[in-house]
Amino acid sequence: MRKWIKFLGIVSVFLIYTAGIFYWFEAEKEVRVLCSIFAEGKSVEMVRKTLDTGNLLNYSDKDKGITVNSIYTLNSAECTISLSESTAVIESVYRQSFRLEIAAGIVAAVTTFLLAGFQLLLSFGLPWGEFAWGGFHKELPKSLRMGSFVSFVLLTVGGFSVLSSIGFMELISSLGNRIIIPLLTLLFMGSVAGNFNSKSEKEKMIMIPVSIILFCTYIIVCINVFG
Repeated sequence: MRKWIKFLGIVSVFLIYTAGIFYWFEAEKEVRVLCSIFAEGKSVEMVRKTLDTGNLLNYSDKDKGITVNSIYTLNSAECTISLSESTAVIESVYRQSFRLEIAAGIVAAVTTFLLAGFQLLLSFGLPWGEFAWGGFHKELPKSLRMGSFVSFVLLTVGGFSVLSSIGFMELISSLGNRIIIPLLTLLFMGSVAGNFNSKSEKEKMIMIPVSIILFCTYIIVCINVFG
């Protein structure tokens, strides 16, 4: 019974987390898109009626203008609409003080490359096997060393795919990102479960936090790729 309660708790946290990410991106998009339609000369009545159609934003009068933001993005996405004395739009400016997908992408890429380096060192025979592959071997046998090298290759490709998806480079195409990132997201989800069930305390201590960080950040990058 306790296992089921624990499982349901984990699933609930995952669903709430994923829903929060969806709301973040949808709210950011809503503020950005509505801000783009308020051209110079539009009446304040038209602006207010348009803003009233928004589901995830809030707005307020401020300094001869209207400020639009959303609590779902922690007010990081903001539109400032400047009004003339005749209550017509002078200009509308969109600003985003924090980019969730970029922050998550940087964390995901750095962590992925660090893990890739760790797997490469394992493949060379360094005696750190207690932190991976179930922790059964201090120095990995040849079969697992080959597995570590394959993991190194996959993780390296994944890191570059993340950087490509957030615009840091164009090494991998958008189609490639739509294939690689979801696959790695599922891989890290399985890694979280596997590390929790590991019999090695050393592996649990290091790899549980690493796998959770990777899974959580890859979800954000994945949603952004398909958004």
